[in-house]
Amino acid sequence: MARQIRRSPVLHLAIVAALLAGVLPGLVLGRVQAKEEFGLPAAELNVANASSATQLDALDAGTLDPRPDRPAVRLGSAVNEAVPVLSEDGSTFVLSGNDGTIVVRDGLMGPERLRFFPDGTVGELALSRDGRRLVATVVADYSSANLKLPAWKVFDTADGRLLATVENDESGDPWEEWVVDAGAQRLYRLAYADGVAAGAQGAGPYPTVLIANDLVTGAEVGRLDLPGVRAGWWQSEETVAIGGGQEPLTEALLPAVAVSHDGRRLAIVHADEDALTVVDTERLAIEATQTLARSASVLHRLVALLPLVPQSASAKTLEGTMLQAVFAPDGRHLYVFGVTSGVESGEPIFHGLGLRVVDVESGEVEAVAFDGMPIERVVPSPDGGSLYVAGPALDSADAESDTAMVPYLIWRVDAETLEVVAERSFTGWRWFLMRSALADPALPLTVELVDMAFMPSLITVPADTEVRLVVVNHGSVPHSLRAGDDASHELDVRVDVAPGESETITYRAPAGEYKMFCDVTGHAEAGMGGAIVAR
Repeated sequence: MARQIRRSPVLHLAIVAALLAGVLPGLVLGRVQAKEEFGLPAAELNVANASSATQLDALDAGTLDPRPDRPAVRLGSAVNEAVPVLSEDGSTFVLSGNDGTIVVRDGLMGPERLRFFPDGTVGELALSRDGRRLVATVVADYSSANLKLPAWKVFDTADGRLLATVENDESGDPWEEWVVDAGAQRLYRLAYADGVAAGAQGAGPYPTVLIANDLVTGAEVGRLDLPGVRAGWWQSEETVAIGGGQEPLTEALLPAVAVSHDGRRLAIVHADEDALTVVDTERLAIEATQTLARSASVLHRLVALLPLVPQSASAKTLEGTMLQAVFAPDGRHLYVFGVTSGVESGEPIFHGLGLRVVDVESGEVEAVAFDGMPIERVVPSPDGGSLYVAGPALDSADAESDTAMVPYLIWRVDAETLEVVAERSFTGWRWFLMRSALADPALPLTVELVDMAFMPSLITVPADTEVRLVVVNHGSVPHSLRAGDDASHELDVRVDVAPGESETITYRAPAGEYKMFCDVTGHAEAGMGGAIVAR
């Protein structure tokens, strides 16, 4: 999730701010793989055209090649620093515009549903899996002379109503680590002291406390002291040369916090040692704390990584460690990545910690890759078989480079081995979203009709189950949606939609594979086809 760096000694951390940009927002999870015989992916990537994007362009989820047959998603507003989010069911897309608005759309390609101004400056965003609840950090007064702590506000995405507020009680750092469960029912905060703002507390790192809040009422439901997990920001006695002068050096130690998809487990990866603490969220109790053991099969690949244990400031090699983590869809594995900051010859340097796959039960590190790379984001594919990994092609020697010109890379890697399957390079920082083609039978499935394509082009639904289908025509000409198998057996899916209109139908599909097509003359021949898989 996005993090804003506010402390003057680390103005050079624009890169790190990007590195800390997104964990779970925009993540779309599913359970069913695509059928390769149709040649259609179960998901596609939509990547920003620039850091402050006004549109998204489609990439093939398998090869990462551009999809010129897919229309660009025009956002209608330049996006601010907060990475936009797409709900797990694909029904709701939310962005925060540069003009201070929150914009809600029906799905990624759907029309704008709502635009409203929250009372304050919007920071990070998170959506419930059904897209009905939006959680946003909002700062009431963002002026440097009167910086107030952010509150977590929950909005109804249908009408923008404020549903609940969790106020920051000043028990920790105003930019503490936080995550929201998939239902947006619980907020978990890892709070720690802010030694920069309250220097009297002395040098860190500090013990932490996990705070849980109910996002329906805003009330605190419990706290768990985590004395073994150390974190914080504090000022060192060292100074660093910035802008021709010497300024105090800020030290940082930020553990990673991730919540499992079912919401039952919280994982905290320690930043001051190779250790993992797992919390049972129902009891709000520590389930286990274990050392991250490096398996013999990957030990030789760890040699190039910096140790995760921060060294003393006097060593002038390592002044901070900032970690992130993402649960795999199965909840059994954790993907850990991050960056270290330090001082060399009086100048700040940054070093990436690559990517590790950790078995949550045993603490075993099962695979390591991207040695020395500053990974910024990791998103599992809907079926959990692949990871999409993103970050700048930047090492410490490039720390003073123009970040707008630094190549930014997105990789598709095998989720178990971390072997690279595909790679794509961009000029300047990008964010991306994954759009799943998988349907939840309890929710309406939206299919957009464009000139000349279905979006998504592959729909996977449970067999013999009633499914609601919303068909929206974003094209400039009339389109239709028909479905039938190779034996010309047709589903009861027949709808004609005029430009700018939408239709909703309900159908039940026997187990099978059905071709989806537009029967307007010439449209199927122009490539307007797809598939419905019922199983």
